[in-house]
Amino acid sequence: MTRSARARADAWCSIRSSSSSIRASLTGSWRTSRPRRIGALFEHLVFNQIFDEAAARDQDVRLSSYRTENGAEADLIFERGPQTWAIELKASSHVRTEDLRGLRSFREFHGKKHRQAVFYLGEVRKDLGDISLFPWKDGVNELFC
Repeated sequence: MTRSARARADAWCSIRSSSSSIRASLTGSWRTSRPRRIGALFEHLVFNQIFDEAAARDQDVRLSSYRTENGAEADLIFERGPQTWAIELKASSHVRTEDLRGLRSFREFHGKKHRQAVFYLGEVRKDLGDISLFPWKDGVNELFC
């Protein structure tokens, strides 16, 4: 794929693709270790799993994100009925304190009761204060409990 064709594929994928495997194939991400690309693919995968789970259960959910002018962000705000979750998605088996900055910012902004979580590639569920860390598949399941 030529450089301009790859750029067009990247632009198309960021807007249109609903399959992380299609996106990875078109952009060549499946054979790269670039962290930003892998992170974006992981976010896309988790988003699709949540969306598909909601559809399979015939449940209405609202998915959005949160970002401030100062760069603090929560990758996913999940709302189902009265339940709200602020979620950070980490394509890593380790979570650092600075990875939680966006969740803390959302807590201050939102001001209402909600759950805070990190869905990550680790294998252990644990809590860091009021923030729960879930292996990503467990986290998706927890959203619908």
